[in-house]
Amino acid sequence: MHISANRSGDALAAIQGAAKKIEAVYATPFLSHACMEPMNCTAKYTPERCEVWSPTQNGEGSLAAASEASGLPLAQCEVYKMDPGGGFGRRGGAQDYVRQAVSIAKQLPGSGGFWGGIGEPTISVASPAVMNAIFAATGKPVRSLPMKDVKLQRA
Repeated sequence: MHISANRSGDALAAIQGAAKKIEAVYATPFLSHACMEPMNCTAKYTPERCEVWSPTQNGEGSLAAASEASGLPLAQCEVYKMDPGGGFGRRGGAQDYVRQAVSIAKQLPGSGGFWGGIGEPTISVASPAVMNAIFAATGKPVRSLPMKDVKLQRA
């Protein structure tokens, strides 16, 4: 099914009737859709105030998480948003890193707590290409990871 908001001319007919055609194939590698810097968050807690420094895409979510984890009202919490170097979705939804940093900071009142880690995504960046190739070759989709031999034999 083809849906077009505006039709002006006939592109397919124009290409068929062209005296000269130029064709090109463009490709890009499968790259990891991950943060450029490690996941991290710093929090400072006192019984009167909770401050959080986090490279987040969702400051409001971080503020809510800081308030919840600290037990302080929103008015006594502050989130300082650092510019993420490629935050993508991981820094928008789940605020586990904020909650954990605040939890650590509560155990060390006035000094601050840091949450951070270095790691690679567990899904191979080539997985989508391999799954599409299997589908193209067999007509059967592989919809879950890890892709084990048993699954491939069934395909």
